[in-house]
Amino acid sequence: MKYLRGIVDDNDKLASFDITNMYLTNTHCQTKSNNKKILKTKYTKITTIDLLGMYDFYLSQSYCSYNSVFFQQIYGLTMGCPSPAILFLQYFEEGYIVQITINHHFLGYFGYVNDILIIYYRSITDMNLFLKDCDLIRPQLQLTLELECNNILNCLGLSISRKNMEMEFDIYRKCTYSDVTVLFNLFCPVEHKLAT
Repeated sequence: MKYLRGIVDDNDKLASFDITNMYLTNTHCQTKSNNKKILKTKYTKITTIDLLGMYDFYLSQSYCSYNSVFFQQIYGLTMGCPSPAILFLQYFEEGYIVQITINHHFLGYFGYVNDILIIYYRSITDMNLFLKDCDLIRPQLQLTLELECNNILNCLGLSISRKNMEMEFDIYRKCTYSDVTVLFNLFCPVEHKLAT
């Protein structure tokens, strides 16, 4: 938030985009190939082999049932274990998005899992062209774009507004927000309980 306060002025705009189908965009072969490329640059050979073994196991366990018939998921990633999806995003950002942000003169690109906040020059950058460039790289990705409107942008659970050259932040709740929390005695990771 400190960074936003320092770089956004009247010539800049805020936008956010969300990857709506992050878990449905890769075949298992693509996932393994992407993960291998990322892991090789970040970890030792033994760690990479171990992590790839875990992903093979994870991807081979993607089953669902419908009308008492079991199916193995071949395309896309199952929800609930986001690590392969996060590695895919890292691969996508490092391999493609970095160059696109330079080409479109972005001032800032901030992401958390599949929600992205962008700061761009109002006079130079066409966000629709940015979306088209992303679509050319990965047509399976479905990105939703939200542009700043009346100096307000809702992104990453925040309502970001600009008033008199000052940035203000508030908690943003979607209209579907229900204030339902996870009971602490339920069988669920503690991290999930603390996050609600």
